[in-house]
Amino acid sequence: MRKSRKVRGSLTVFLALLLPVFLVFTGVCLEYARAQALSYQVQAAAASAVQSVFAGYSSPLLSQYQLTARLVAQGDFDALAEEGEKYVSAYGGEEGGCVSFQATEILWQDLVFVTDDHGAVFTALVGDAMAASAVEIIAGEWLERLGLSGDAQQTETLTENAARDTLSADDLLSGYTEWEASVEAAEESLEAASEETEDDSSGGTGESSEGADSGTAEQSAADRARGASFLEVLTTLRQVGQHGILGLVLPEGQSLSTGTISASDLPSSLSEEAKSRSVTDSSASTGDSLLLREYLMRNLDCFTSESGKSPAYELEYVLAGKSTDEANLKAAVTRILWIRTGMNLLYLSQSAEKRTQLQEAATLAVGWLGQPALVTGMAVLLQIAWAFSESLVDVRSLLDGGKISLMKTDESWTLSLDGLTEIWTAEETELEDVDGEEEEDGLSYEDYLRICLYLTAEETCCYRGMDVIQWNVQKLDSSFSLTDCVVSGTLVLTAESSPLFVPLYGNIVGTGAFTYTRSGSFSYLT
Repeated sequence: MRKSRKVRGSLTVFLALLLPVFLVFTGVCLEYARAQALSYQVQAAAASAVQSVFAGYSSPLLSQYQLTARLVAQGDFDALAEEGEKYVSAYGGEEGGCVSFQATEILWQDLVFVTDDHGAVFTALVGDAMAASAVEIIAGEWLERLGLSGDAQQTETLTENAARDTLSADDLLSGYTEWEASVEAAEESLEAASEETEDDSSGGTGESSEGADSGTAEQSAADRARGASFLEVLTTLRQVGQHGILGLVLPEGQSLSTGTISASDLPSSLSEEAKSRSVTDSSASTGDSLLLREYLMRNLDCFTSESGKSPAYELEYVLAGKSTDEANLKAAVTRILWIRTGMNLLYLSQSAEKRTQLQEAATLAVGWLGQPALVTGMAVLLQIAWAFSESLVDVRSLLDGGKISLMKTDESWTLSLDGLTEIWTAEETELEDVDGEEEEDGLSYEDYLRICLYLTAEETCCYRGMDVIQWNVQKLDSSFSLTDCVVSGTLVLTAESSPLFVPLYGNIVGTGAFTYTRSGSFSYLT
């Protein structure tokens, strides 16, 4: 009996000693399991918080331009961190239960803005927007329709002229000054020779001879007068080159927008360093580059849009980047005028009939000087004048909503050489009464702008396109700035949690609390 009591007492002591060990072991196991759960909880909090923050994208930007980006108002990243902390708190604190934690630090890293990487980010966003709206463009067909593939000479002509947004007399009739000097020298030489001949002549001619020559003299005078009118065409055109062309090509009754553009705080005014920020792997593909231009064409207005906006000529601004609507329209129209002049010159050079007419006109104008080189020079200058005049009629038609084929035919060519002299030798130049044949399958004014966009540097299209988007969205939200719009980023969360089951556990593993650093990333870019 005494032995039995002794055994029970020993067992009680043993169990009493074992129980704390068991409880500590159990608590350690539970705390370890809780530590793992905390790790997943903190990771979930970081991932959820970053997605919740980016869910607050700019509604005006999405509704107007189908672009998704998170606006950080006034670049206040402290507010962005506070917003992240608000979403993190749903996973921590008292609502976290046994896996509650306290966020000790929230940082944002690797933020990528719409204006970063020299426009590559914007191009990628546009590519996503176009794909999301199921807009499929077969690049080859578009480029062929616009004359940017296939015929090498045609493509070269377009590429050479699409960037020329100024017009001067020397640009228009290159070499005219030297040719004119040669003509004057030939005239002086011919007059001197004529005077010597008159001094050496003896006697007169009979009545029959005078009668025979009178008809020839009258015919020669008529030809000389017609030839002189061709010379007057060149003189008048040089004045047009000096004074501009908007007044000639604007359709009757059309008024110009007086909108102005302030360059301050626009994406295109960013420094090179700011544009180079956050260089990413989001380099645009050829398809994205084409989609970028098409996106701009579909979402921005131009002269023929009649949108009533101010500034109104948005596509023209993308091409020219001037500070007023009028200056942008003038630059865009000049580019199209150069394109049409180049294509019209190409047509004239390939038309045997037109070349013959030019040679005859040049002969009438300066053939009497007896120098073939001057006739050839006159033919070249007259060909340029003819092509340019036809181009003015073309551009006027385009601005009036008409269509002009890239390459003219005998049927679609409008001006005759005699019609050319009627226009440019009148007291006032009139293009209103010059009507070309309606072209059903030709290119519109917007199509010619599209050609110019395709031949404009991608970075230029990106940043000026962003300028237009920003100033329009600012009409709804004055604080809006694309430079503050984030498209991707990483939220880094550092959190702590004290041991719950076995406070001693912290001492066992060498810390008084659990500390976790987890991150979550998000990007609007696919």
